[in-house]
Amino acid sequence: MRILLIDTNNLACRAFYATYRPGVPVQSHGDIATNAISKWSSMLDTLIDQAEPDRVIFGLDCGSDYRRSFFPAYKATRDEKPKGLRQQLPIIADIVRHAGLEFVAVDGEECDDALMTLAAMARGRTSEVFIATNDKDYSQIVGGNIFLLEPNGGQWTRADAGDVAREYGVPPADFAAYLAMIGDDTDNIPGIEGIGPANAVRLLANCGGTENLAMRIAARAKWAPERATDELALNLKLTTYRRIPELTVRRGAEPDAIFERLQQLCCMQALRTWKSLVGRFGPTPISVVVPVEQTELALTG
Repeated sequence: MRILLIDTNNLACRAFYATYRPGVPVQSHGDIATNAISKWSSMLDTLIDQAEPDRVIFGLDCGSDYRRSFFPAYKATRDEKPKGLRQQLPIIADIVRHAGLEFVAVDGEECDDALMTLAAMARGRTSEVFIATNDKDYSQIVGGNIFLLEPNGGQWTRADAGDVAREYGVPPADFAAYLAMIGDDTDNIPGIEGIGPANAVRLLANCGGTENLAMRIAARAKWAPERATDELALNLKLTTYRRIPELTVRRGAEPDAIFERLQQLCCMQALRTWKSLVGRFGPTPISVVVPVEQTELALTG
């Protein structure tokens, strides 16, 4: 079995910006922008054709409560999204929630945590797991039967553990620590003062664990060991994926309503895509909830 996990918001944002220029009108229907809906659906067409999955599960972002609970500045520096994107993201979320395909959405939790939780549950239990995204945070879960599919022009590039190591200089198992040291401007994670990518790679080489890494940071920065330990521990909580303890895979039950909405928006290519996806991956339109204790069994196919 081949499972495809889709980072919905990540790809929707990419679709929007692929067809957006400030000050230039985007594709729309009346006062509602539709460029992201159309381009995102086109991306899904190509993705499904290339990946040939047996099962598709979409992930939705539902907040960042966990990380903001101990680091309020998390993601606080992000610019406000353009109006056209703000209009379309709820519509795209409604499509995912109600079209009849499987999805995960957990209040207060981020999509990458949900999808990496599913990937970890499927590790070694199915032939292949692909995660469609260009979010580098997913690099930490790659390995074995888990791969990334990254958008690259009009195609999708497969990335395995070796590709992660070649791109960043560290294996997937060290990626969260690597990011904890160099920081991440996108998520407003500060990193460790004075440590860039090259130094992070050197510090992680043959490190032997978090405690030894903190000691190396302390020695390099001439800090007290306690400071290095505390800063590293905080940043690792920000960069390491959170295994969500209660995770439910769901299906919506209103594909006809979604088809009607897409027709009203004159998104005809998107309508064709979603009719095809529902026909291929959607069940009889009845509500289905897979409890967390059954999710792992379900992922084995």
